[in-house]
Amino acid sequence: MQSKRPTPEDQTRKASVDALASLAKTLQKDRDTLGVLRQVTNQLKQEHALLLSVLQHLPCGVLIASAPSGRLIMSNQVMEQIFRQPFETSKDVLSHREWKLFHANGRPCDPNEWPMNRAIFYGEIVTCEVFKIRRADRSYGYVVANAAPLRDHRGQIIAGMLTMMEISGLPLGRVGSGRKSFVERPRHAA
Repeated sequence: MQSKRPTPEDQTRKASVDALASLAKTLQKDRDTLGVLRQVTNQLKQEHALLLSVLQHLPCGVLIASAPSGRLIMSNQVMEQIFRQPFETSKDVLSHREWKLFHANGRPCDPNEWPMNRAIFYGEIVTCEVFKIRRADRSYGYVVANAAPLRDHRGQIIAGMLTMMEISGLPLGRVGSGRKSFVERPRHAA
């Protein structure tokens, strides 16, 4: 028995069928990949919403800014209450002109001493430092500040996080003394 030689039409038809079969496999893989991507995207959206909810319900002020620009990524309501201003309008939280920050002894802080700047520019972790602040309404208060750099998988600083807790009017122990002192509650200007 002689085998029949494929004609050019048969070869073209076989090549077309093979190409379609290969394309069908590729499309199925793409559909499977797309399904996985949708699942991952939905999971990330849920985790992002959960994280935002946690940050909004913390009892301390939270502010996150990108590095090195200082562009505001997010702040919570407590931070806005502490400074008595919304932060959505603040494009650059590192040199915000309305921010007035002082050391606890009243000496003005140089911008290089601000906790967020120290975290973003120097990679410093700031823990429980007391500062006097001037708010947007020109009243004064005291806060405990914490800041840390946020790094990517390569260890590069991509953002900074600042937390503040207002302590105006809370009792503070004096170092080396048994007496208690209070941080003076600021008086509002008339």
